[in-house]
Amino acid sequence: MTGLTGDTPITKKTYLDDLYKPRTIRHSNAVLRSCYDFWIETGGGRWSTRCR
Repeated sequence: MTGLTGDTPITKKTYLDDLYKPRTIRHSNAVLRSCYDFWIETGGGRWSTRCR
């Protein structure tokens, strides 16, 4: 069985390009959102990116 054009010869998976797929973006956003929700719910205070 031969893979489609652009597939890797061993795993038959498509090569990843430089663009993220919509599913990956949604997953990333969900992970970040749950992290922020957890931080707020546990009383972590204001989220800061400043170095101290």
